Amino acid sequence: MIQAIPPQVVREAERALVERSPQDSLMLVAAEAVADAVQRTGEDTQTVLALVGGGDNGGDALHAAALLAGRGLKVRAALLTDHPHLRALAAARTAGVDIRSLAPWAPPPGGGAVAAQGQRQGQGWGDRRVLAGGRAIDEGDTGVHPEPGPVGTGGEDHTVDTGRAEGADVRPEDRVPTWMEADTWIDGLTGTGLRGALREPMAGTVSALGRAARTWGTRIIAVDVPSGACTEDGTLPGVVLRADHTVTMGALKTTLVLPPAAQYAGTLEVVDLGLPDLSGQVGDAVQDGSVSTRDESGGAQTLGGAQALGGEQALGERAQSAPPSPILRLLDVDVAGQLRVPGPFDHKYTRGVVTVAAGSDTYPGAGVLATMGALGVGPGMVRLEAAGRTARIVLDRHPGVVTASGRAQAAVVGSGLDAEIEPRALAVARRALGRGIPLVLDAGALGFVAGLRQDHGPLSRVVLTPHAGEAAVLLAQLEDRSVERSEVEARPLVTARRLVELTGSTVVLKGSVTLVVCPDGRVFSVAGETGWAGVAGSGDVLAGVMGSLVAQRRAEEERGGDRLDLGLCAAGAVWMHARAALVAAGVGHDHPGGTPGRPVQAEEVAGVLGEVVAQLLDLGEADLRRRRREAWAAEEPRS
Repeated sequence: MIQAIPPQVVREAERALVERSPQDSLMLVAAEAVADAVQRTGEDTQTVLALVGGGDNGGDALHAAALLAGRGLKVRAALLTDHPHLRALAAARTAGVDIRSLAPWAPPPGGGAVAAQGQRQGQGWGDRRVLAGGRAIDEGDTGVHPEPGPVGTGGEDHTVDTGRAEGADVRPEDRVPTWMEADTWIDGLTGTGLRGALREPMAGTVSALGRAARTWGTRIIAVDVPSGACTEDGTLPGVVLRADHTVTMGALKTTLVLPPAAQYAGTLEVVDLGLPDLSGQVGDAVQDGSVSTRDESGGAQTLGGAQALGGEQALGERAQSAPPSPILRLLDVDVAGQLRVPGPFDHKYTRGVVTVAAGSDTYPGAGVLATMGALGVGPGMVRLEAAGRTARIVLDRHPGVVTASGRAQAAVVGSGLDAEIEPRALAVARRALGRGIPLVLDAGALGFVAGLRQDHGPLSRVVLTPHAGEAAVLLAQLEDRSVERSEVEARPLVTARRLVELTGSTVVLKGSVTLVVCPDGRVFSVAGETGWAGVAGSGDVLAGVMGSLVAQRRAEEERGGDRLDLGLCAAGAVWMHARAALVAAGVGHDHPGGTPGRPVQAEEVAGVLGEVVAQLLDLGEADLRRRRREAWAAEEPRS
């Protein structure tokens, strides 16, 4: 299990480490990781463009460009700053990187006739310059020497219009030079030094770059964090350049695992820089407001205790709004630890029995899919409480399903309800609460929450599984106010925590990045990693998986095993469902340059759950053997 750290905590630890390390040594480690990621995710013949800002991320990008050029790739660098990292710039130039300047908001270093000409003509993006060769760079020289650079063929201004209507008023930053088209971009524009939203003209530039990348099908590898994403709680103050893959330095950052920012990060990898364990410092970042940093939103500034964040929020206030610890991301071994292979003394009740109250004559498919999800992860029995039409379809496919009420270790209620079946489903939920049985409330059953909370008190044995729209409706009911879906999508962590506070439940806020928020304060973040899972019925399968896994863990608790951890179990179910979607779609999870996959239906996701369980059980056995070997080695006598 990995704990995500607020970016400012990591930044301060990195600052201390840099002071103790040889010059640029950490930057070179970071650059090598970025260069390796570029090569893993693309062809050997790919073209690469580094987007270079003025911070350390820009230096990382330039060093990565130098490494890739040295490995034989065709590499360019676009400088969108007038203060690039000097030593990295020299390394890129020496390696033969084609470096051009694109800083429309500032005259080129050295000024002169070219600068004046560019300003007179209003060239903006068209004011392109390349590095002149053969001149050394020192601390007083940026190394950028203005000369007219190649624009296209025949001296024409070849640009791509990234979405403006014909004849509309097009600003210079809305037109991106076609020489920037590449298979892969390295995003080194801004990093964790950003405070608040990107300012103009960088904000418009990033918007234009994003549209151009989509137009060209360009893959983007972000250095540390996607440019524009820097908040600790995952909220987005402004425009962000969406990445396909993010190579983050030192530690996993909360920005990268909390939506909506996490939805812009793509797949993730963490580069070990040798930082100390930072988990104990979470929540302590920026407490005294005495941070001095380089702002990366398009200009430079020094932040002190009275400096406002985003024009409104002071740094001290920002510290108070930082997400409490811990923000967690599961590893596959963590999920494997929730499973076990049944032994010779097991029977259906020791393996877990789950009641599924789902499906109706109006929506029979939801009951079928929830049942398939429950069966897929290996319970001892599934009991189905459903309308006659749903029961007939399920029994035709799965004759082992039991349609009589009885003993169970968990219940899942809600998928595919209609007015006729709702009273029966509500009765199942009340029976579970009365017996202290863990309960998963999904879809239509979320409408039961207010009444159940009033009658039964805090719903501590309940898991709620809303998506953003359902969360908005539920929050509106509980707080008696109007709540729009957009409010939930803008601040999902805040919404989920509020629902936990109001209900006492574990809340699973579903999305492309799903948050599992527990009453004890833990937050699990689970990335779906493929959009193919966003299909009708997928949530019904997840509800079944969750109820089944909870039942199995509850059965293990009854046998004297570890106590049921409802939050961990819910997060494990989300992880298994996400992995099943990858397998069903044929998407490789091991590296971001894998196949794009194919469309899948919800029943296909349910159909490969057994394969996912088998892989996890193998992994769990291997991990157990590894830990035993390590324990023995630690106890060997010293000679």
